[in-house]
Amino acid sequence: MAARRTRRKKKIQERDLLGWKWLARFQRLLAAARARVPAGPGEEHGLRRLDAEQYLSLFLFGLFNPVVDSMRGLCGASHLRRVRAQTGAEGPVALSRLL
Repeated sequence: MAARRTRRKKKIQERDLLGWKWLARFQRLLAAARARVPAGPGEEHGLRRLDAEQYLSLFLFGLFNPVVDSMRGLCGASHLRRVRAQTGAEGPVALSRLL
């Protein structure tokens, strides 16, 4: 049997990422829409560490950036300070929070 080689992906750097201004615009529109919709009972318990706005912002950010090619890549990008600041995430996002 031939040995399989696994190729390690290059770690995502902040300079590789795009779409910062579009993400900011999306968040402004989302905040305006969110102000018109009352929070549901499931959103007020305080246990959720990643709310809908943060989840959607992170997901959209992944769509803007072709270097983020998987959910694990999105989690890896969430370790970058600017990504957390732009998406509103309190800390790096675990894969279990996205699924």
